[in-house]
Amino acid sequence: KEIAAKKYPCLLDPSFFQEYSLIFELIFPEGRVVTNYGDEEDLYLTGCFHLGKMEYFNYSKLKSLSIYAELNLVKALEAKGNNYKEKMENALNSIKGTDKEGFIMTIQDLNKVLYRVKFKGPDWIKTLRLLNECGYKNVVELVQTNPELYSACMKARGYIWQPDKIPG
Repeated sequence: KEIAAKKYPCLLDPSFFQEYSLIFELIFPEGRVVTNYGDEEDLYLTGCFHLGKMEYFNYSKLKSLSIYAELNLVKALEAKGNNYKEKMENALNSIKGTDKEGFIMTIQDLNKVLYRVKFKGPDWIKTLRLLNECGYKNVVELVQTNPELYSACMKARGYIWQPDKIPG
């Protein structure tokens, strides 16, 4: 809400686009999961759903909306390939080896989106799974079963080793 109030006050007006659900990517340093956006704090319009027609805007309409409302818009990516499978694979390969989260693929005609799905990059998923495994319970188990590892880690950080202080 703070970012909207600072940069896009129109979004806080209840009468603004009453018939639509605007979909944003929220980026801020404390919200980092995997991808590092640095100190950036912003909202990026990724979609718009018309509640009356029960359909998503295509990219052209989304771009017009972003210009009208002065909103940031996610970049369009033209995936190369002869069919949707090739296009999807090429798009995923383009972010392989990076911390980029992924992309939204839409299949659309001139007027509307027929299908919309978000793909996550394979490296992003791998990193997220590793981070999830580093939860408190797993770290405590690791420390309790490997006290020498805990000792080395604590000494490297300048702490005095105290075996009776292992968390648990």
